[in-house]
Order: sequence, then C-alpha cells, then structure tokens
Amino acid sequence: MSTLWVIGLILALVIALFLVNFYRDPERMPPADEGVIVAPADGRIVYVREIERGEILWTQKGGRRIPLKEILWDEDLQMSSGYILGIYMSPFNVHVNRAPIAGRVVKVSKREGKLLRIGREEFEFRNRRNILVLEHETGFRVVVVQIAAFIVGRIDCYVGEGETVNLGQRIGKLNLAPM
Repeated sequence: MSTLWVIGLILALVIALFLVNFYRDPERMPPADEGVIVAPADGRIVYVREIERGEILWTQKGGRRIPLKEILWDEDLQMSSGYILGIYMSPFNVHVNRAPIAGRVVKVSKREGKLLRIGREEFEFRNRRNILVLEHETGFRVVVVQIAAFIVGRIDCYVGEGETVNLGQRIGKLNLAPM
C-alpha cells in the first residue's frame, strides 16, 4: 500500500467524519414548564444582557458598543424590553436552530451579504443573515438572527410568516457553503 493511498484514505475518513458530525440533527425534548425560553442554537453563550424599555438596542463587539440595527439591518424592528443573547457556534456544534419560544412567526427577513470568516471584526455587520421574529401569545417577542460565515454559508429557513411554532421546533439550519 503506497503512502499517498493511505494519506488519501485517512483524509477521506476525516472529511466523512466531519460531515457526519456537522449534519447531525439530534432530537431535543424542550422542558414542559410554562414560560420557558430555550436556546435557539447549540454552541457557547457569549453574552446575555437585559434590554431596558426605551433603550437603543446595542451589543458589544471587540470592546465597542454597536447599535443592533447595524447587525439586524432592519430599521422597523421594534423591541421594547427583554434580553439579548449571543451564541457562537463552531463547526463542531449542531447547526439546526430551534424555536426558543412557542408562538407565531411575525417576520422572516433574508438579507444577502458577504461570507467573511468569523474572526474578522466586520463579520457580524457584513455577512448574509436571516432574521426571524417570534411572538408568544402574551405579546412577548424573541428575535433569532442567523448569520452565515465563510464555511457555513447557506441558511435554510423552515418557517414562514404567519406560521405557528412549538417550543423547540426546528426553524432553520446553517449549512456548509456550496463549493
């Protein structure tokens, strides 16, 4: 057996294992408790911050305070109070996103953009994204922003405006960019 053949076989096996891991979609059982919010994505929680009523929505990136409208690209997205949560997903996390609350999809907005690497400072401002606004029957809203990147460049949205979603239901997925 030649060395090149063995290296090729090992490389093919590593790629196959990566793809199996990347495209996995395990079942999730959300809690049955009333009033819970679940994370919409697997990954590492980078920040959680409370939003006060009337506050200009902002996030912190690289030590700078950034108005969220620069990330959301949406002037008419109004939120009064709540929380903002940032989740970093590595290529080794499950990339299926789920509804963090039960309710109705009041907005789906797909925005084209670049496919910059995650480490670049302008990544969150320039890359393509989907914005989903979900509203609980109480009027409480949650915004889910899916941002594509260099390798994970395609966003599939499984829900449309006006649809009802259950807590933990699959609402979309970030996929590998087509080659």
